[in-house]
Amino acid sequence: MAYVAGQKLRASELNTTVTDLESNLDTRAAGIVGRNQRTTNSATYTTAARVLSARAPVVAGRSYRVSFHAEEFPTGGAAVGQTELRHTTTDVEPTTSSAILARALVHHINDGVPDSVVVVGFFHATANGFLRVAVVGNRVVGTAPCSIAASSSFPATLTIEDAGATVSTSGTVY
Repeated sequence: MAYVAGQKLRASELNTTVTDLESNLDTRAAGIVGRNQRTTNSATYTTAARVLSARAPVVAGRSYRVSFHAEEFPTGGAAVGQTELRHTTTDVEPTTSSAILARALVHHINDGVPDSVVVVGFFHATANGFLRVAVVGNRVVGTAPCSIAASSSFPATLTIEDAGATVSTSGTVY
């Protein structure tokens, strides 16, 4: 029901309006719904290799922010490392060829010097179920193998957060 500024409302109309508001509010608590961390260095890689994964329940109509934070470093020279978030919605562990949710490229110019890697992607659930995400590292340019650096004082973290109700895309693609 539409109301006009200055219009007087009866108590019954006000109660209906509050009830309508409450029924339209998204009352689910947003927050972390899945996570994992690595506290040791990964094995070195020169081709695609999984380094960490996480699993989270998802609800249709919700959006989820998936974030990976770590350090990656080359051993024995310069390299370009690629870090991907690969995912499945069938509750099966993702492989190095599963669908890509997001990726980041890091140009390593110094041997053995770690660089920060941050990869963030969004998953918009169209059905209830589980989202499984694997972090996949790969050396895509150069000769030096790369690895994810981690310890108990600086863990590599993979987080899946409920970001709220999915909204329609808007704007213009140029």
